[in-house]
Amino acid sequence: MEKISSDSINITLSRVVYRNHVPSTYKWNGRDFNGFLYYVKGGHEFDFGNKTLVTKAGDFVYVPFGSVYNNRLTDPETEYYQIDFLLFGENGPCCLFDEARVVSGRKANDY
Repeated sequence: MEKISSDSINITLSRVVYRNHVPSTYKWNGRDFNGFLYYVKGGHEFDFGNKTLVTKAGDFVYVPFGSVYNNRLTDPETEYYQIDFLLFGENGPCCLFDEARVVSGRKANDY
């Protein structure tokens, strides 16, 4: 994983939510926050145009600030925890990593 190169990290927590009733499809035209999602049940298929990620129960997902994507439920019983936050660099809000990523299995539990 990439390393944040900064003498200090300026982060603002926006919200922490548990979701269990979400639309079957959703479109983001530019995500307002960085996001961490942890799937308890079900999952999503994220379409970023040049990349598709499919999530499932037990996955930990990072979605970057400014991301444009569509997502679709892969299971109507999907449940997940979501943490939205802003990370600030020298020029304003920035991403923790350059692109979305899914961490599965034992490593997801570490997060």
